[in-house]
Amino acid sequence: MSVLRVITCSTLLAVLAGNAQVASAVEILRWERLPLAIPLRINQERIVFVDQNVRVGLPRSLTE
Repeated sequence: MSVLRVITCSTLLAVLAGNAQVASAVEILRWERLPLAIPLRINQERIVFVDQNVRVGLPRSLTE
């Protein structure tokens, strides 16, 4: 293998390793088409990803 090819491969690996991002989840729930209770805390953001269209409901105490 040529020196240029080794340098190119090692540079590519270094770039890919440097760009690797780690994702972590606070909680993972499996949605089986039944309502999921997701606790919401004051001053804390919650992001929910669902792979289908869903309806979101809020308790009456939050809507008044």
